[in-house]
Amino acid sequence: MTSIITNTSPIIALSMINKFSLLWNLFDDVYVPKAVFNELTSSFNEDDFGKKEILEAVHSEKVILYSVKADDWVQQMYAKLHYGELETIIGGK
Repeated sequence: MTSIITNTSPIIALSMINKFSLLWNLFDDVYVPKAVFNELTSSFNEDDFGKKEILEAVHSEKVILYSVKADDWVQQMYAKLHYGELETIIGGK
């Protein structure tokens, strides 16, 4: 069984080329940190790449939202990297 945890950039890139479904076609479990989900969905523009796709994928349970358990690490490292990047790195560990 293969799993992946992804940052915002791959989701946007796959969305731009209409290949977002590659994530669950290639991997058994696809995790997205909550900070990445928030980055993708916080815009008021419905046409932003990745927004509609991530909402649908979470709703259909093709993507699993991940909550970081080491939130204190995220807070300590913030400013060096953004929340989404930090949660992806920590989630991968």
